[in-house]
Amino acid sequence: MRKFVLFTFLFLFIYAQKSQMAKEIEKMKFPEIEWKVPEVGKDIQRVVLKSGAVLFLEEEKKLPIIEISIILKKSGPPYLEDGEYLVQRLFYEMLIKGGTEKYKPDEIVKILEDNAIDISTSDEGDFYRINISFLSEIKEIALPIIEEILFHPRFDEGIMKVEKERVLDNFKREMEDPSEVLFYLFYRVLYPENPASRFANINKLKELKRERLFEIHKTFIKPDNMIISIIGDFNIDEFLKDMENLFKDKYNNEYKIPELKPFKPMEKGKVFFYDMKIPQGYILILHEGERGYSDDYFDLLIMNDILGSGGFTSRIVSKVRNEKGLAYSTWGSYIKRSLFKGYFEAFCATKSGSVNDAIKYIIDEVKRIKEEKVKEEELKIAKESFINSAISSFGNPYNFIRMVSRLEFYNFPLDFYSKYVEKTKEVNIEGVFNAANKYLKPDDFSIIIVGDKSKIDTLKIKGFGELKFIQLEY
Repeated sequence: MRKFVLFTFLFLFIYAQKSQMAKEIEKMKFPEIEWKVPEVGKDIQRVVLKSGAVLFLEEEKKLPIIEISIILKKSGPPYLEDGEYLVQRLFYEMLIKGGTEKYKPDEIVKILEDNAIDISTSDEGDFYRINISFLSEIKEIALPIIEEILFHPRFDEGIMKVEKERVLDNFKREMEDPSEVLFYLFYRVLYPENPASRFANINKLKELKRERLFEIHKTFIKPDNMIISIIGDFNIDEFLKDMENLFKDKYNNEYKIPELKPFKPMEKGKVFFYDMKIPQGYILILHEGERGYSDDYFDLLIMNDILGSGGFTSRIVSKVRNEKGLAYSTWGSYIKRSLFKGYFEAFCATKSGSVNDAIKYIIDEVKRIKEEKVKEEELKIAKESFINSAISSFGNPYNFIRMVSRLEFYNFPLDFYSKYVEKTKEVNIEGVFNAANKYLKPDDFSIIIVGDKSKIDTLKIKGFGELKFIQLEY
């Protein structure tokens, strides 16, 4: 008992000392941090090759490595046949693992491992990215191998059989995870009756012939469909010659990228319910809207931060998590940096009995930010937090140049980040209020719920919209 009392006393004493120290720190004045962002045209060079590939290059000699990151501008489900979502996954696995015209699959794996050449692909929502890194000293070995993998694939039959099973098994495991199911349904709701919905037809994967992989390759893997960021230990003028040789115009071809199918509007005022025997309810509230860059973009970013994307200080988190204790994870924001549709989305995972309350509180906060102007102190905290997080997140040059390539992809101003702090500081209460009223449309909300219908009050759920029970199709 005495140990406990002593421990408690020491804890309170230390806590009091820290609190006093914190008070003293608050009184201290520090000079404003000077933050220099690499600029396109100065620190980062933008070059268009003869083949049409767009390059962003930056010399970075602190480490003896070179990183190449390729955005395929038109790629992914919207440009494929409906139901080929898993075919796409298989394609990018096979591009790396399926061998090349010159090398068998096991030979290419050995070359990559022996020379520490890393090559991978990632699905970034609106596009696929191919990431490559290697030591600058083995450039003469790495570049020919990269050319083989990108432009001369083999798509080995034996490897394809194994990878088909792996892709299918991974997808089936994902469909046992309620959060994965929720976002699978998100695409189905946002992009109805369109390949962008990422509908996964298992039979299309099972019945896939090797010829279809070659067809996809010739359609999408060509230099004029690429935005390429390159950073590392090289001389730009010399390396540009290497890139002209790697991304040759001859790899462009007569295969045309398919036209996009028209996008239908998503249904409004619906509650899409997927019955899954789990103890929680997973919720996604959404509506569609404008996309792309606009003059009020930073007003929108700060509005998002205050409403639901700013962590513990945001209103949705403060209400649903901190005050009501209904969820550990919740957030919400309006997304304009999107290729096909802008959209608002708010997420919450809560116990089954709290689903209705969580939805209500989130919608209430959306309505409140449209009806009441934010307070000056709230705006000040959001802007300071936004600037501080930007400074830390943009500090890695290897990540930053990839972020610049995304600006090109989404047709955002290339000086977006160099003006980031300036534009954030200019945001005012009126701008946030106007952005909230322009972009947030709670009357258009539809809601996706993944949970146990026997534990969630579906009668109350109907108060948010027409209830539609849905099935997973694949």
